[in-house]
Amino acid sequence: MKERHIVLYSGSEELLKELETLKRKSSELFLQLEYMEHQEAPRLSYIYQYETRIGTLEFELLLAEVNISLLNLAISLRQIAINLGKTADDKEINKQVEAEKEKFKAKIEDKESEIKSAKESAKSSVLNPDESQELRKLYRKIAKALHPDMNPKVSQKGKRLFIKATEAYHKGDLNILRQIVLSLKNNEIIDGGSGDCSEISEAEIIAQIEKIKKTIKDFETRIAYLNTQFPFIYREKLKDEHWINQRRSELEEKIAKANKKIEELNNYLKILESWTKE
Repeated sequence: MKERHIVLYSGSEELLKELETLKRKSSELFLQLEYMEHQEAPRLSYIYQYETRIGTLEFELLLAEVNISLLNLAISLRQIAINLGKTADDKEINKQVEAEKEKFKAKIEDKESEIKSAKESAKSSVLNPDESQELRKLYRKIAKALHPDMNPKVSQKGKRLFIKATEAYHKGDLNILRQIVLSLKNNEIIDGGSGDCSEISEAEIIAQIEKIKKTIKDFETRIAYLNTQFPFIYREKLKDEHWINQRRSELEEKIAKANKKIEELNNYLKILESWTKE
């Protein structure tokens, strides 16, 4: 067994207290991040896309706006030909319209993907509120015991179990988490056989403190970034019925105007299509 150094430095007790405080903070931030990414985000996204219909209305408006843009292009190209006293080249016009349509493809597919993901997440979520609470409670317990940053003495088996627990948490698999919590009673999972936890040098404590400080900073940065992204920017607004109704009305009004515009453009395009050079 590797030789260990028992701490004798008078300030080590304070360092150990600081280490434990940082471990708790890191643990809470880790769990907050996991909750945001794998529990809160799917729930907020589903509410935004389906329950309030805001997301689906935005997609409908996007498709209408793309349609208007393509119709305007087709009209412009035909109008140019007419102004020049020429018969429009249908094949060339269709080619340019298709090329313009391709520019909107990524944006449309991204929005479609958001809506589809929200629906699939809702279908896969079969836990009731009590089960969801238990899921978080079990994962919190496992993370505190097996996360390498929280417990450097975790064995390789423990690390593998933590990966398995994280996968189960993301899938909402309560049974797996229950089994792992029961297995925590086996000390070999946590203690890799490195000796008494009290036997640690001051240098090791300081190194752990610096490592966890960096981890905390990384977690805080990621959480701050997520809070500026969809769907978290709508976290509070999705609790506001007035905002939801107002936003929905705005979108429905814009869609109605867009559809009217599409009808007008289609009628005008038909007139232009009927024009031929005499």
